Amino acid sequence: MNKRIIYVLSLFLIIFSLWSCTDEDTTPTLDSNASTTLTSDKTSVVLLQANDALTAVNLNWTNPDFVTSVVKKYSIYFDKKGNNFANPQIIKLGSVLTDAISVKDLNAIVIALGIKEYVATDIEIKVVVNLGYDYNAVESNIVTLNVTAYPGVLDLSTTWGIVGSGAPNGWPNSGDKTDHPFYKGTVNTTGLTDNTGVYVAFIKLNNGEIKFRENFDWANNFGDNGADGKTDAGGANIAVTAGYYRIIWNSNTTNYKIEKFSWGIIGDATPNGWASDTDLIYDPYSDQFRNEVALTAGKIKFRKDDDWATNLGGSLTALTQGGADITVTPGKYIVTLKMNYDLSVASAKLESISNIWGLIGSATPTAWATPDNQMHIDYSDSSFKKWIIRGINLTAAEIKFRADNDWALNYGGSGGTLTAGGPNIAVAAAGYYDVVLNLTNSTSPTYTLTKK
Repeated sequence: MNKRIIYVLSLFLIIFSLWSCTDEDTTPTLDSNASTTLTSDKTSVVLLQANDALTAVNLNWTNPDFVTSVVKKYSIYFDKKGNNFANPQIIKLGSVLTDAISVKDLNAIVIALGIKEYVATDIEIKVVVNLGYDYNAVESNIVTLNVTAYPGVLDLSTTWGIVGSGAPNGWPNSGDKTDHPFYKGTVNTTGLTDNTGVYVAFIKLNNGEIKFRENFDWANNFGDNGADGKTDAGGANIAVTAGYYRIIWNSNTTNYKIEKFSWGIIGDATPNGWASDTDLIYDPYSDQFRNEVALTAGKIKFRKDDDWATNLGGSLTALTQGGADITVTPGKYIVTLKMNYDLSVASAKLESISNIWGLIGSATPTAWATPDNQMHIDYSDSSFKKWIIRGINLTAAEIKFRADNDWALNYGGSGGTLTAGGPNIAVAAAGYYDVVLNLTNSTSPTYTLTKK
């Protein structure tokens, strides 16, 4: 066989081998002995809010040695010790082999795990190696870290919001900060595991239309041309019907969905008895559903979507689907419901409070009629001493603050200062307001009216 024939055959074999390596054949052969080792520069840490910007812990891990070269990405998993990472908090990284976790970020992780503040608690950490085709190939050893957290809040805020005749505050102008907020997708509430570019809102809609916009401005807004479930820049208004909903928007794929969604409590101990639910409100600072509710002696259950198809009862610390009615003692409470998206873990708390505050007056939508416009604890403030009502539409008239829909304890005043039984507070101009009652100093309460 001459050299030219040998050359042609060799070239043919090379071309054939390249042609035969289709995308379906690129799955690499992995070394079953490949591993990664995680190390931490600390075994315990006490977190202080004053040190938010500092590094709490440095984590490092080794590069797993696979037989073939593959794209590797790393994720750090955190969970309470002994929970076997059943409900982890996850940090997704690129191809780096180290991460310096700040005090602020670690504290948010610990709080999200449901660990009590100021109590030294063991958490477990591991690294998961994810290959380029979404295959979790290798997990590291588990490192235990003893952490003491301070009272903190999550930061699930985004620059996006919902506006329209179907939204709570109508069609605003550019610069009007009345948009109903989108939050980052979270594991516990939405079932989403990657927050990047995925947003979620829990909202009470009216019959009407909505759009999504960024930074309280019309320069960047999205609707839906053709009502095909995909957003379009500057697209048509989205028609909606009245009710409580969860809106999930993936800005990466432009897909969105609007689905019926609410949680509430029902029972003879609740304000509405067994007739209808008292709604719980999503708290983005803890990724839980909460409300301040006056309960009488009796029983309660937790229901989804005002329907018995999904109802939780039994023990507050371990709620189960269809569980028994829960007996409660009379009082005023912060009612908190925390659950996984699939309800595999669900629990609730009843925390006693002295009063439930409301806003009343000729400037409010209900004028001087009872019940008051209920305020809610501002959970972004760890003192739980501030009460807020966000985006209330006030006229140029007067308001007062009342406890428990009764005049026995009420505050009035002017210039931000309040006194018990003080004069009506003047609202100078009509508009949407955030109204805050600050009871941090019980002898000298204050208020703020912030026009949006």
